Amino acid sequence: MKPINLKIKGLNSFIEMQEINFEELTERGLFGIFGPTGSGKSTILDGITLALYGEVSRKSTNYMNTNCDSLFVSYEFQIAHKEARRYRVDR
Repeated sequence: MKPINLKIKGLNSFIEMQEINFEELTERGLFGIFGPTGSGKSTILDGITLALYGEVSRKSTNYMNTNCDSLFVSYEFQIAHKEARRYRVDR
């Protein structure tokens, strides 16, 4: 699976809509997710997991930001077998 794009709003520390374009990040090859404690690194992975499986991997049910009325995650990714196909999941 190759990540393409992720949008997160209302999940953990992300109150406002945040968008991560993985295609831009991977143009030069390898990339990393860096930042201080509490900056949202794990929330990025939670967003992907929530989009794909409907729950976060830390088994927490308290992942919506308390300052938000709703939570939104959109994840676009690509799977390549014989030919590459793109998928998008919105929750």
